[in-house]
Amino acid sequence: MAREFPQVRFKSELRPSQVDAVEIARKQLAEGKKRLHIVTPPGSGKTVMGLYLWAMCIRRPAVVFSPNSAIQMQWAARTDLFEVDGGVPLESYTSTDPRQLNLFSSLTYQSVTLPRRGGEDLEETAREWWIEKLMDKGEVANPVEAEAWIEDLAERNPEYYENRFSGYRKKVRDWMATGGEAIETLHQSAIATLERLREKEVGLVILDECHHLMGHWGRVLADAQELLDGPIIIGLTATPPDRKGKAMADLCRYDAFFGPIDYQVPLPAVVKDGFLAPYQDLVYFVRPTTEELSYIANADDALTALVEELCKPFEVPLEEGDPPPAIPLPDWIETVLSEFRLGTTTVSSWHEFERRDPVFAEHGPLFLKGIGRTLEAHIPDLPLPVAWVVPGIPDDIETLAPVLDRYIRHALRRSEQPADHERAEKAIRILRSLGVQVTETGTQACASPMSRVMAYSKSKTEALVPILTEEMRCLGDGVRAVVITDYEKTSAIIDEIRHLLDEESGGAIAAFKKLLTDEVTDRLDPVLVTGSTVLIDDDLAERFLATSREWLKSH
Repeated sequence: MAREFPQVRFKSELRPSQVDAVEIARKQLAEGKKRLHIVTPPGSGKTVMGLYLWAMCIRRPAVVFSPNSAIQMQWAARTDLFEVDGGVPLESYTSTDPRQLNLFSSLTYQSVTLPRRGGEDLEETAREWWIEKLMDKGEVANPVEAEAWIEDLAERNPEYYENRFSGYRKKVRDWMATGGEAIETLHQSAIATLERLREKEVGLVILDECHHLMGHWGRVLADAQELLDGPIIIGLTATPPDRKGKAMADLCRYDAFFGPIDYQVPLPAVVKDGFLAPYQDLVYFVRPTTEELSYIANADDALTALVEELCKPFEVPLEEGDPPPAIPLPDWIETVLSEFRLGTTTVSSWHEFERRDPVFAEHGPLFLKGIGRTLEAHIPDLPLPVAWVVPGIPDDIETLAPVLDRYIRHALRRSEQPADHERAEKAIRILRSLGVQVTETGTQACASPMSRVMAYSKSKTEALVPILTEEMRCLGDGVRAVVITDYEKTSAIIDEIRHLLDEESGGAIAAFKKLLTDEVTDRLDPVLVTGSTVLIDDDLAERFLATSREWLKSH
């Protein structure tokens, strides 16, 4: 294959740090090593380095995988630094289409890792895992109870049932992939792309941002290397992966796949070469807006109002044949404690009930006692916490969470009345705002909307103006500023905080708009660039469009 590879000329010049990396790579390849692991900071030119290693050193059909389409296109674009003998641009040997591969193909990881949706074996295993989870969490005592639990949920709340079942399908696919069966979990289109890569006799695989390969992508590609007949693999990343909380199987596979880091471009070298600016971290503290502080301070009121609502009979307009709504929360708790109910089944004694669900056996009676209800004789009479001296609905999340959790999962979600499903979702949203996530089998701590309000406070966007005004005062016409945000817009704003945050809060568009509203920062002629959007200050429009048209014409 090397004899058929065209003669390629590099039209630019490598930086000193790139020269060092290439020399080490040449030495490793000469010794027969087929794995290269290179860590390069942003701005060090890892794309050009990877292309140089391919075109000038390894000289075999290659594919590079990237985590998104923007980086995928960047690899294809940088081939403009190379040309084939006769002046033919290397771009003509490049493809970004998985169906039309070329000498150099730039693809996304998704193109070869897309999972299939179902299959009898996957569906069956997913159901078995669901049953095991219910038994492990004490929701049911045996597989028969679990089957009844799942079937009841499917009949009464099919939307939630399908949502949970799809989650177990994904877990099974991940498990199969971890066990070395990754290829079997793939969609047919992904398998077809791998087959085409094999037919192309790909001899080099470049894995860009390879720290992403701790999960599903890594499992698939670890298995795919055998399908591709053991090509040379180069892993490139600016940030070695965070190993905290990762599965041991994924950690071991990653380490075995890449081995130790062969070369790490030192950050000072990139600064010295003039391709990365030296920097100093400074912090500018802001206080949330009045409205944001009010929301944070009054979050408990929403929980109290929710519990008061759930304690009253539900008024739902019913027609003949409509299923009735769930009974109010206190009545439901009394029924459960009286009949020793555990989900869809019952046990024979208080002792067994308490053994199977000790948390609810404690907090359910405390809730009833707190609101002035008399407990049945078989229920132990526990003393109320000091904070509950005044009778009424308790307001501490520690007591309310397990009570509301059971009511949501076993009464509202399992009701045949759609209005109850809506109440369940409302209760879940309010609990989530306080950092409590109701899952299928219980509760767990979660990031709350309150923390999101703090993270994306409008005060942070407002702070751009004084910060940049001061920079402009100090640097004058020499100011060069970049504002970096987490996203352009987000869809992760829930209804409870929509009056405080919208899809632009904390994002690039909000920052861009803010700079245009101030007379001083508007003089910077801001430009917004994301993977999908370009926005410009209207003052800059004429020059920008003229330059853009010239660039398009020449390219």
